[in-house]
Amino acid sequence: MCIVVLTTAHPDYALIVINNRDEYILRPTSRPHWWTPSPGPKDGAGQQQNQQSSPPPPPPPQILSSRDLNRPERGTWLGITRTGNFACLTNYSEADPNDARHSIHGVRSRGAIVSAWLAADPAERTPDFVHRILSGSGVKGVGGFSLVCGKLRRRRRFQTNQHPQHAARSAPAAIDPLAVISNRSEHPEHVPYIASQPSETHGLSNTVFDAPGPPWPKVSRGCDLLNRTVASAVPAALTQDQLVASLFSVLSTDDLPRLSDDAAAFETYQPLLRTSVFIPPLGRDESWLETRDFGPADRDAAIAAPQPTHPQPQQQQQQQQLPQRQQQPSPPLEPAETLAAGSTASTPRPDAKAPVFTTGMYGTQRQTVILVDWEGNVRYTERALWDDLGNPLAPGEGDVTFRFQIEGWDDEYENDDAELDGGNVGSNKHADC
Repeated sequence: MCIVVLTTAHPDYALIVINNRDEYILRPTSRPHWWTPSPGPKDGAGQQQNQQSSPPPPPPPQILSSRDLNRPERGTWLGITRTGNFACLTNYSEADPNDARHSIHGVRSRGAIVSAWLAADPAERTPDFVHRILSGSGVKGVGGFSLVCGKLRRRRRFQTNQHPQHAARSAPAAIDPLAVISNRSEHPEHVPYIASQPSETHGLSNTVFDAPGPPWPKVSRGCDLLNRTVASAVPAALTQDQLVASLFSVLSTDDLPRLSDDAAAFETYQPLLRTSVFIPPLGRDESWLETRDFGPADRDAAIAAPQPTHPQPQQQQQQQQLPQRQQQPSPPLEPAETLAAGSTASTPRPDAKAPVFTTGMYGTQRQTVILVDWEGNVRYTERALWDDLGNPLAPGEGDVTFRFQIEGWDDEYENDDAELDGGNVGSNKHADC
């Protein structure tokens, strides 16, 4: 059960985001890298009218994220663009089989929803995307999800009785708000906006963002720990590296109750996952034992193999020539800068007969810390806790860090204060923290 917690409480940073991705340990996932989306139709009904007279489309955005290699969409759960489009998604399971509007089993990738915003025209504003994605087929057939998204911009407010060029600032520094969209969002006016004020902290896990009742313990705990970390970091004047280390400590907080049976299956622990920010490795079934001893060549072949309808004799012969699986030392992680910079949309889907990577050991697979300062400088650090073969990595061994400055950080939109304040596109609802 993933968790994302974000805050605007640190005076030196416009936004701090921390995220745990909880997944099956062997689910194929790339390391973070810059990539560009393939051109294609956008989700939702946001197609521009009078396309024949429209100017040529802008160049595709540059996206920084890891990507799920287990599905052909090559989606992601968390990402940011050079122009400041930010998105993070958590999923949840719909429970009512009779609710036709909210599918229990989605037929479309949730990761594609994240990509819809990350791949959007850089000129598109957050409220415009909310309208677009909730129109047409935007969120239909996706399954339960909540998406925190927005365009990261330093927000400048002016006194309304003075010309902006001569007005004094009327409010503390803040960023344009982030929207929280879900498959349950019926209309743009129902979409809550968050993080538009200083000292906000919000958390989200695998449940509805504004669900009635108390938040899950892991969300409350994550928010509390993040607030404490920020509160102690400011007087201590922590360096950025020290702050990042303390934020990873928050993400590594393990409060999961241990069952008496050490070999208890993952399913046995599921009701308890909402209690802990960090999920230790759970379960050890036959699927995990089978794939645990895969060598790099075996695993790469399983991920990249096409999906043949009828195996050809040559393919069968090649399969017979594969070496017997042996435990091999962990390969070095490939530097993110050397990963494919282009779209992986053409990469074949894993062979249906290949080992299943959605069973076996489950736990926190990746951890991410994002810092955005008041000059629009971004530090994006992802920590892999396991290598591609399912071997544990020592803290820091799987870290990859990127630094860049958001393009357009100080851009201002005309006459959008009422809209971005939640006037007619959403409401600033209380979050889970």
